[in-house]
Amino acid sequence: MKLDQKFNVENDIASVDIMVTSLGTADLTSEQEKELLANYNKYIEYSKIQFKGNIKLNNGVPEVTTDPKDDSTIVELEITDVTNERKLINEDLAFHFERDVTKYPDTVLNTVLDKKELYAQAQCVLFATKVKEAVTEKLAEIRALNNTFEGTTEYTL
Repeated sequence: MKLDQKFNVENDIASVDIMVTSLGTADLTSEQEKELLANYNKYIEYSKIQFKGNIKLNNGVPEVTTDPKDDSTIVELEITDVTNERKLINEDLAFHFERDVTKYPDTVLNTVLDKKELYAQAQCVLFATKVKEAVTEKLAEIRALNNTFEGTTEYTL
């Protein structure tokens, strides 16, 4: 499965859209993966994703890092107000997340995310990272179920 993610800023709204662009892997054709997804219905549920991570700036752009927070170049960020959704993993899988810069109080700002625009962008980056991790995990579960159980075998007795 290939996903595209598109970050956008327009009219003080930072957003990210993630969508499936194609199915298939090095080991599965697009038709095989489509059948596999149809056979094993797995869902992404926002309530089961912890939207929390460490953020740093890379050339002025927020990115998620596994480096520990130090509150000078790396801060911890958490998104606590994601409305729960349940999305079936299939060829139509798509996610949208947006943040209105004008709705943030000044108290959300810190040493790294010192502008509301950066804070909104960081939340979009964190959302995208966590959703892609969840999709990767669910795809691994589905692919692990792939075996030769299905099929017809003829027996002459």
